[in-house]
Amino acid sequence: MQITPQDRKIIRHLKVKGKITVREAMLTYNILSLTKRISELNRKGYKLNSCQKIDKLRKTSYKEYYVIDRDNFAPEASEEVVEEERVVA
Repeated sequence: MQITPQDRKIIRHLKVKGKITVREAMLTYNILSLTKRISELNRKGYKLNSCQKIDKLRKTSYKEYYVIDRDNFAPEASEEVVEEERVVA
């Protein structure tokens, strides 16, 4: 499976910050369906987790996607990962 430009943006964000929300993805990267992108990354072998958060001010819930280890959440030695590393570097 090929890594898309949106996937690269999410991967880069997770390497730097360790977490991302739908709102962040929409406002920062114009990614309108983060849930779908995360699902595809999981299928490609990335180790991503999620948890439900509550915005106490607005009294709404939202999902936050995160990685436990920022340096080691990519699949083992796949071509896409090697290619992605070159693009980020």
